[in-house]
Amino acid sequence: PIAQRYWFPSPGKVTSIKGFDDYKDNKDVLLLEIRLEVGDLVTSINSHPKRAGVVITKGKTIRSAIELAEKIVRNIKIETN
Repeated sequence: PIAQRYWFPSPGKVTSIKGFDDYKDNKDVLLLEIRLEVGDLVTSINSHPKRAGVVITKGKTIRSAIELAEKIVRNIKIETN
């Protein structure tokens, strides 16, 4: 079972991205991609390519895959101002 989730930061200039390194080597993370860097401008997200990032996780159950993906989205912070 796998789960996929995305980041939708608030519009503004990216001031920091925190927590990425905490998950990049997790064996249950199949894909972890943040498509922004500090200094980038986040505009209104109105299409798939404008999402700030994606995570795909696996688990023994669909519930465990979902829980991990949602935990990662909560814990990797893309801050804007």
